[in-house]
Amino acid sequence: MTHKDLQDLVASALAELRQESADSPVPNIVSLQSLGSREVFDEASRLCDADDSLQRELGVRILRELGPQDSEGRRTYSDEAIPLLLEMLKNEIDPGMTRRILQALAFNSAREAISEFTTRANHPDPGVRETIAFQLPSLSTPATLGLVADTVKAMTQDLDPDVRYYALYALFEPEEGLGLDDQERHQLAKQFLRDPDRQIQTYARKILAT
Repeated sequence: MTHKDLQDLVASALAELRQESADSPVPNIVSLQSLGSREVFDEASRLCDADDSLQRELGVRILRELGPQDSEGRRTYSDEAIPLLLEMLKNEIDPGMTRRILQALAFNSAREAISEFTTRANHPDPGVRETIAFQLPSLSTPATLGLVADTVKAMTQDLDPDVRYYALYALFEPEEGLGLDDQERHQLAKQFLRDPDRQIQTYARKILAT
């Protein structure tokens, strides 16, 4: 791919972001991620340092899924992308961008950055907390399993129903690997049969029926 081709693709991806809705396809962003080349990584890094917030968002979106994952969940440029994302996160105050950076870290299996998730479990923005409840379990290791489980358990008491739901999902679903046995799952589910949110009530009944 020539430099001009890459710049044209980036311009098309930026246009996608300007018009993006919740369910709209983003083929140009996917194309950039799929290329997985050094040139795309360098361009994403440049975008992450831009003054324009939309360009920074595109840079983070590219890094989130740039190239294939290995058996440990790391991507081709994860070792370089993770420090860059952490530096962005350090100074970020916008909740939307904070969510995107955390998602990008999780999609690069940044287990070394787990404290960036656990220390934000009480973030004032519910979208950030929802992202943490959803992504945190994927970053656990045998050494951090207790910390992750305790953090997620605390998030089941969140005032936001979406945060509670994702925290419960992480604890209830065995594939999430947070170590609850059937008895513990059932005891926890009973506590949410009268949750104010009907989706959570339904989910708790489903767990008790299994």
